[in-house]
Order: sequence, then structure tokens, then C-alpha cells
Amino acid sequence: IGAAIAESLARRGAHVVITARTAGGLEELEDRIHDAGGSATIAPLDLTDGDSIARLATAIAERWQQLDMLVLNAAMLGTLTPVGAIDSKEFNKLLTLNLVAQQALIANFDPLLRRAPAGRLVALSTGVARTPRAYWGAYAASKAGSDLIALSYRTTHDLDVVVTRSSNNFGPYQYPEKVIPLFTTNLLEGRKVPLYGDGLNVRDWCHVEDNCAGVDLVLRSGTIGEIYNIGADNESTNRELVDQVLRLLGHDDSMIEWVPDRLGHDRRYSIETSKVRELGWTPSRDFSGALEATVDWYRDNRWWWEPLR
Repeated sequence: IGAAIAESLARRGAHVVITARTAGGLEELEDRIHDAGGSATIAPLDLTDGDSIARLATAIAERWQQLDMLVLNAAMLGTLTPVGAIDSKEFNKLLTLNLVAQQALIANFDPLLRRAPAGRLVALSTGVARTPRAYWGAYAASKAGSDLIALSYRTTHDLDVVVTRSSNNFGPYQYPEKVIPLFTTNLLEGRKVPLYGDGLNVRDWCHVEDNCAGVDLVLRSGTIGEIYNIGADNESTNRELVDQVLRLLGHDDSMIEWVPDRLGHDRRYSIETSKVRELGWTPSRDFSGALEATVDWYRDNRWWWEPLR
């Protein structure tokens, strides 16, 4: 999502500073932006190191004096473990990246946002931050907390802050551990696809470019201090999703590997999106067509995902 947001902002003429622990792996993103006529800088940033964050803020202040927008997408992903079962080392890392780093980023970049005529912070969050999972899931709880940290700067420091919470995203350049790339790349390599439980858990799917359009609209037109849910109303059971990917790649259900359900697996994610639709946003992609295009992209771009497996 972060890469797609960066490309979207660059297309609108912004110079985008993209942060990562190392520049490795992001040169291709920088090249895509430049090839499209945009402008971008890759800046190394260690989110576990407060001094690293402060140095980046100083460097941006010296070069540009101000910051028009700060898009927070930093998060530790991939853990679906309940709070009561997570390893303490993993939990500390989760809290450091999703909470401590969030506060440090805002504190360091707050002065640069205030120098801009309409500096705005948008915190990219997830729909699970508002579900019952936020009461027991380590990742969801930390993301709910990071939302509150961002919004607290509106309450206590009068900073221009908005939050977006999206449903499940998909599209090109999504890492292979995510479900649609995982199903697709497994099948492309002749491997079975894992399906939890009875396969009837429901998710709403939103193409990443539609999500980016929603975030961009919130950046420009959202009300200060508000939370905007972005979802495309493309609900599908995991079994239905698997069947579509199998069909697109010419396989049958013999390529499904049924695995035991995970602890506390939410039966359904669904978010209410009327607020962002009132701003004028609506998804532009048909789910079936967008899914087929995504599967085709992974089939045609093995060079990108194979090193990440």
C-alpha cells in the first residue's frame, strides 16, 4: 500500500520521500516513479532508533524547510497471534514499530507539517483496528493504539490529522505472504494453497489503486480528526476466492490443502464506508476483472516475487 500511495502522490506532482530500513529493494520503485515523470527520494530509516528518525526530520528540514503531508504506513505485519499467546520478544517488536515509532515519527515531523500552509498527517490503518480482534489480537490491538496516538495529536496539539482504515487490499507488488499472492504464486510453482478451517471466513477485497484513490481524496478533502473506512463491498469467502484463483490458473480443488483454523479467526470483516463515499469516492474496479489482472501480473512478473519467496 505504501508503495502505491507513493506512486499516486508522485503522479500528482509531489516529491515523495520514501523511508525504509535500507534502500535495497526500493530502487525499482524509485525507477518506476522517475520513469513516469515523478520525483522521489529513498531515505534509510530505522524505526527502532529514535535518533535515526530525528536525523531524517533534520535532513528534510534542511532541504525543503517544510512537509506538506506525512503518510504513516509503518507497521509490523504478519502476526495474527492473540495477545495472550504471542512471544514476548515478538510482542516488544510489535509495540516498538506500531506504537513507539508512530509517536516518534509524529513528534519529529510535527514542526515541519506546521510550517506548510496546510500540512496534514494521514495515518494508514486497517479495518481490524475497529473489530473485536482489537480486544485480543496483538497486531489489531497495536494498530488501534497507533490510531489513537495519531488522533491524540489533533486533540492535544491541534495537528491536522486524519485516519484511513481499509479492508483487505490486493494488486501488483504485494508481498507473497499475503493471501492472493500466496495462492497465486503457490499454484504457479505447482504447490497447493492452504485454506484455514472450513474456508467460509468472509473478507472484503479492495484493489490497492482504489484504496489509494480513497486515501488521496481524504488527504485533500477529509475533515480534520475524522476516521475514514475504505472498502469496496467485494465480500467473498476464502473458499470462493480460492476457487476463482484455481480457475484462473487452470487447477481444480485437488490443489487445496486444508489446514487447522487459527486461534480466534474472525468469521467476517466488513467496514461501513459511507463517510468516504460522501466525499465522492467510489471503487472503479470490478473485483473479478481486477483479480484476473492481478493473477496475470504475478504470472508475468516472476522476476519480482521469486526472490522474495
